[in-house]
Amino acid sequence: MKKTILSISAGLALALGSCGPTKEDAVKYNDSLVAIEKAFIPAYNAFVDQLDGHNVDSLKMAYELFAARAKSSVEECAKIQPFNEKKEYLEAASNYFKTMNDLVANEASQVLALMTKDTALVSEEDFANIGKYVQKMDAENERISKAIQSAQEAFAQEWKIKIREE
Repeated sequence: MKKTILSISAGLALALGSCGPTKEDAVKYNDSLVAIEKAFIPAYNAFVDQLDGHNVDSLKMAYELFAARAKSSVEECAKIQPFNEKKEYLEAASNYFKTMNDLVANEASQVLALMTKDTALVSEEDFANIGKYVQKMDAENERISKAIQSAQEAFAQEWKIKIREE
């Protein structure tokens, strides 16, 4: 009798342990990464929207929000584990937020510094540099957005889930 109970218990443990993540788990995983991105994008857009230079105080506030969200997005993403031992989607998301955090620390901070200078001190070179920094931000954003979208599409295809466009 003991051998039978032990055999049944071992069989149940193996059966339960071999059950991998479900489609619903994949949806929740995707949603967790999308939620981080959805919280981040308005901060990035708010900063970009302030680059018209009309209101320096709004630009400063938008930069601070952009910087804070970029940092917290990196931290939130770092807490997430790979899904079913596959890390491509998570790595793409992590790279997205790390790249955006780097843009905050470099290009965006340079744009902020140049755009908040006394207007009498702004040179032609400063304007050219602002343009270069903004172009780099746009190019990097487009590049990493495509990478995360591609990884998400591959994840969705593998798990047979539908991605909603919003």
